[in-house]
Amino acid sequence: MTLSKTFKFNTSNFPSRHIGFDRWVDFFELLDTPEYNKSPSFPPHNIIKTSDFQYELELAVAGFKEDEIDITVEKNKMIITGEIKNKEEPEYLYRGIASRTFNKVFTLMDTILVEGASLKDGILRVYLKNSIPEAHKPKKIAITDSPPKLESSQLLIE
Repeated sequence: MTLSKTFKFNTSNFPSRHIGFDRWVDFFELLDTPEYNKSPSFPPHNIIKTSDFQYELELAVAGFKEDEIDITVEKNKMIITGEIKNKEEPEYLYRGIASRTFNKVFTLMDTILVEGASLKDGILRVYLKNSIPEAHKPKKIAITDSPPKLESSQLLIE
């Protein structure tokens, strides 16, 4: 059973006290698309929580060199691609280590930053940090008798 059959995702289903969750609706609808559900399983990966705000993504990339792997972050997606450049292959009697071209896409939360990556012993490690901006941290709001005057640069236009 798919998610959309289980629960109808639209903002009218959310209680009136919740504001700004429409982006989550888009995310859950994405989970129900055929493109998302057939994401590649190669290379296998682990996601490790190393602290309250830090994560490591491990990918098993045996046979790949640093210059054959590319990590790109655009908007809320991290794209990791790999392609072995040396096309000369020996005559294999048995080939159990996959070394095919891959493309893996990871969706990142707005506050997740990619801090770096390392490749050692066939494991690619990508270091991630959940960096909560000051604007998202709790703050006291002063109560006055008049509304605040917003600068034109502070207005959000969609």
